[in-house]
Amino acid sequence: MATVLVTGGTGNLGRVVVRKVVERRDQPVILTRNAHSEVPAGARLLIGDLAMQSDLDAATRSVDSIIHCASKPTQASQDIEGTRSLLESAGRNGVRRFVYISIVGVDRPSAPYYQTKYEVEKLSRTPTYLP
Repeated sequence: MATVLVTGGTGNLGRVVVRKVVERRDQPVILTRNAHSEVPAGARLLIGDLAMQSDLDAATRSVDSIIHCASKPTQASQDIEGTRSLLESAGRNGVRRFVYISIVGVDRPSAPYYQTKYEVEKLSRTPTYLP
């Protein structure tokens, strides 16, 4: 059984991802700011804030992989810097796999949100973060 950190695991996409992780009989750990979030049976809730870069070491410690669904479209710098900090923490803690959920066509940015998603996508492909 693998332990999978899901950022944004209480959002629309994240809830679907968490359900799929549970169906695979892996252990999802959901990073969220909301201590009162409901999670499916088999999932563990971890309080932290990607935008504020808080508790990321606790979140990435003892996980096998990360599925990064969290996004803050109105705060591009928080999205980019939060992802950078998440990747750095993942690297320090030996996380071997990082999956970033992006959008088809972000390499042809037509809106500020797409530009941010593309910057985060490029950052997540940088091999210097993970072992």
